Amino acid sequence: MQQRNSQINIRAAAGTPRAFPLSQEIVTEILSRLTEEQAYGSGAKRRKSTRFDIGGTRSVITIQHPGGSIVSSECILIDISEGGVSFLYPGFLHTNTECAIQLETLGNETVNIGAKLVWCRFVTNPVHAIGVQWFEPIDVKQFIPSKIWLEQGSNSDSQTQQEIEGRALLVGFDEIENELLRLVLKDTKLEIVEADFSGAALDQITANPFDLLILNSECSELSTEELLRMVRETGSAEPILLLVDRSAAAFNAGTLTNVTVLEKPYNNDVILATIRDMLLSSANPLIGTGPIRSESKLDPGSVRKYIDKLKGLVPSIQAAAEKDDVPETTRVVSIMKNTAQAFGFPLLEEAASQVITQLNATASALESGTEIRTLIRVISRLQEPLNSAGN
Repeated sequence: MQQRNSQINIRAAAGTPRAFPLSQEIVTEILSRLTEEQAYGSGAKRRKSTRFDIGGTRSVITIQHPGGSIVSSECILIDISEGGVSFLYPGFLHTNTECAIQLETLGNETVNIGAKLVWCRFVTNPVHAIGVQWFEPIDVKQFIPSKIWLEQGSNSDSQTQQEIEGRALLVGFDEIENELLRLVLKDTKLEIVEADFSGAALDQITANPFDLLILNSECSELSTEELLRMVRETGSAEPILLLVDRSAAAFNAGTLTNVTVLEKPYNNDVILATIRDMLLSSANPLIGTGPIRSESKLDPGSVRKYIDKLKGLVPSIQAAAEKDDVPETTRVVSIMKNTAQAFGFPLLEEAASQVITQLNATASALESGTEIRTLIRVISRLQEPLNSAGN
């Protein structure tokens, strides 16, 4: 859990946060009334930043009272901006009271952000509507789905495009559709690779790390479920954006992991917003494509030799796994796990640990294929530390 711009010791708040005392029905009624009034106090009227309605989102506020005591309580968020947030709180608070508001990023990371109270208005016993100002402006797009930005009139297409980066594989689209997607994504930082749905596409997914797979549901004679199953059987854990024809039978992703369905024809703003949110919410460093720099203070040349030796071990891992030789696979992966920290690669240690855990659980290298492929991809991204000049 991160803590930003707050001097409050969050852990000093004893016990479970106090529950919000009103029922959901009453909360909904209050939020509706406040929305109609279009005002939550004089401080809200002076806001310079665009407000985004997130009414009903439950959060936790931690407060440091003037006497020094620290308490936490559940609150109901009303709206948020880069400058502050308003919420319903079960009590009265004094102006300038310091607090920390708990928010969750699109990447499912919990963050406590420091703020001070600027206004407090009575709503109903014992609830008050409260507005706080962040100690420093925040990037609201870390916390709000792009759909809300689009619905509430945010004019931020260029910023959305700049936040989209990585490598994407387009699978099964014809030439015209590929060109359309390229035009939509041309101002992003997304590297595009194209493939027909064939053995070549599956080989691409197996051999190369991608941040996103964009699949055409009509790219083969297979059913959508079979198509996704074949992709996942390659060991791919990347988020999948599945584009389906609106006239086709409805498809429910159900229990499939990391799959988002979007109907064709799609709105350009919507697909950009969807891709941005998918990349943020699926930000798993083990399956990314960016370089993994060593955190070690060792000589870069020594780290480079270590990386080269690891890459030299990859064929041994692959050969042992193909033979379902668990002892040999475990031996080689253990070497990596036990040396990773010394050379400044905690992600390598994590990836290797996941392989060993899976090998122990299944007693099969073949059934550990996903974890092994993830480890190999991590190895391909390892780089020596930057020098003092940033090179």
